[in-house]
Amino acid sequence: MSSPPKRSSRFGNLGGFWPGGSGPGRAGWVIGFVLVVAVLLRFSALDRAVYWYDETITSVRIAGYTKEQVEDFFQPQGRPVFPADLAPLQRSGDRPWLATLQSLATETPDQVPLYYLLLRGWTHLAGDSVTAIRAFSALVSLLVFPALVLFGQAWLADWPRARSVIGLVIGLMAVSPIQVVYAREARGYSLAVVLFLLASWALLRALRLDRLGKPTRSAWMTYGLLVALNFYGHLPLALGIAAQGAYVALRGWLERSHRGWNALRHNLLAWGGSLLGALVLFSPWLVCWLTYRKPMGWIDRELTWGTLVQRWGLNFSAIALDWQACFDRPLFDITQKTDPIALSWHWLPIGLLLALVAFSIRRLLRVASLDIWLFPLLTGAIALPFALLDAVDGGQRSTIARYFLPAYLALTWLLAFGLSEAWANQRRRSWAAGAIALLWAVGLWSSSQGVMAPTWWNKYSSYDDPAIAQRVSELQPPVVISGNALRLLTLARRLPPQAQLIYLEEPDLPLPETIQRAIAYRPQTEWLDRLKTNPRYQIQAIEPFNNTWAIQVLDRPAGPG
Repeated sequence: MSSPPKRSSRFGNLGGFWPGGSGPGRAGWVIGFVLVVAVLLRFSALDRAVYWYDETITSVRIAGYTKEQVEDFFQPQGRPVFPADLAPLQRSGDRPWLATLQSLATETPDQVPLYYLLLRGWTHLAGDSVTAIRAFSALVSLLVFPALVLFGQAWLADWPRARSVIGLVIGLMAVSPIQVVYAREARGYSLAVVLFLLASWALLRALRLDRLGKPTRSAWMTYGLLVALNFYGHLPLALGIAAQGAYVALRGWLERSHRGWNALRHNLLAWGGSLLGALVLFSPWLVCWLTYRKPMGWIDRELTWGTLVQRWGLNFSAIALDWQACFDRPLFDITQKTDPIALSWHWLPIGLLLALVAFSIRRLLRVASLDIWLFPLLTGAIALPFALLDAVDGGQRSTIARYFLPAYLALTWLLAFGLSEAWANQRRRSWAAGAIALLWAVGLWSSSQGVMAPTWWNKYSSYDDPAIAQRVSELQPPVVISGNALRLLTLARRLPPQAQLIYLEEPDLPLPETIQRAIAYRPQTEWLDRLKTNPRYQIQAIEPFNNTWAIQVLDRPAGPG
């Protein structure tokens, strides 16, 4: 029987992956290559994909504007506005930092401020172009890899094949489509992944120090601070923090026979104290959230059973394969009961991936100790209550991937552990090598497709914006009308300088007399219905775009001679 690998004094079981000592070795060169690929996937062509609605809101927030102030740029309604007129709305630095906090707190308190403040500081150094803004997310996403090392050391502290597991996690995360997609978006999701990994590391470190009989006060304080940063970084991370509390409680309960009740009581009090401290630090924003939060009606929209199950499959498989690479329509339409695409043979690879995860869980439960297997299982299960709620009561909460980022991490940990165990078994090494190569190749292929595409599934309501902007640009002159000022601001980035953007939110306002042809992009329903009843206008839906219409002003009949 081979002895466990020798550990480096600084990097634990990762000593062979890093420079120093006898050199990086073959595994080190492999990890180095993987990280180069990770950098290329995250930084290549950052300005290619459409800068979608949510990203436009990011720019508006760091510039310190509210929705009402955005609408003021289009006043009076019906006045043509040109893209250059809207530049101040997406230029940070003109308004005070407090304006950024106020716009977030009063309009979108669920968008917690840490990412926006960091991004605003970044734009002062790098500028506020699309590339510069997205580069911040990409840069933060690279911190995932050292955070994985820290977490892996704490999670697998006594596991002889920890180095193999962590190396595989790094390899899978480098090309994981869900990680690449969110690393390239001007939102705080890559920061959220880093913060959750650090909080997980801090928790496991505190519990290990307690088991070794060492002082834990500073460790629990560190954990409490990181929990507060999780709350300020991405509010849905509270689900992952709750899973950590369940881990502390359930682990202590299952170990009570040999550690006693005092250990359980002590750790629960320490975790509760850290959580309380984090909530105190978060309380200013919590008050804003309770005061100004608004219901999100779309989240409760009922889906058909087939659509709900299909979305679960698509989201689950996104750890290794992005199915958008196989379709020319978006995977999701959160405004409808059904989605534009339907899976068929695609269920086979999804089933195989599910079987691989099931094998990994089975192996984890068989060979690992309680403190190792319990953490990823609880973290990965955070979406299950919401899936049950959606199945019973209706809604699409469980189908929004960004709400469950810790679960994607847990699934990757499980896969890496199972593949590492299969590799360690001589009889299974060949299929393990094939599975690793296939997962990496498929992840690299589908992530690369997303990097080069002008639009992708995560653009949701803005998926068709590039094609719509092209239709508008073909008009002479280019004219687009909308009842949503933020939609016009989003579309303006892809329009020529001479394009006319017209905001018509009031249903009784007429189409300006100077307009002969226009594209109506998400107009107000009442306004469009009134226009349809006027014989002067010919109105035709533009398929397959959602709520987009071509408007043609017909020649007026000649008067009496």
